[in-house]
Amino acid sequence: MNMQQRLAQAPAFAVPSVRNGAGPISATTGTLEALLEDLSTLYARAKTVHWHLSGPYFRDHRLPQDERTLRIIGAMDAIADRTRKLGGAVLGCLDHIDRLRHLVGDEADLVLPHRMLAKLHEEMVALAVYMHDVDALQAAPSGRAATGAPEIWMDGAEAHGRRLVEAARLA
Repeated sequence: MNMQQRLAQAPAFAVPSVRNGAGPISATTGTLEALLEDLSTLYARAKTVHWHLSGPYFRDHRLPQDERTLRIIGAMDAIADRTRKLGGAVLGCLDHIDRLRHLVGDEADLVLPHRMLAKLHEEMVALAVYMHDVDALQAAPSGRAATGAPEIWMDGAEAHGRRLVEAARLA
């Protein structure tokens, strides 16, 4: 029996999915998907701030901003893996991000760096609040959180927000 015949006789591989489902896992994956879209938006905003920084504190702002974007990417990877393992959808295209994100853009032609930092701070605060909601949702079905990862993400978002306050004050 050749390989094609064996593959034809093999049972179909079933991918677990909770899309269009109901229940706590579906709700969890939906919130994780939205969180992933928000983090993608935040990453793009953080890089935009990075590209527009200038002035006497250029280096003081730019290097920490690089570290923050790397942390955002790390959180995105962890959230995408968790979402995928639970059967949820992860980013398919940029339109997907635009449809599901909670963060609203600043469409002005010219935004000064200190205003960008202040806006990024507002978004980090909103993201930290949303992360608390995601953590509460994950804890609700069993009465306990599934992992310590949401707490780590929340701590990171809150710390990022505090550093942005300092950066905006100095800008």
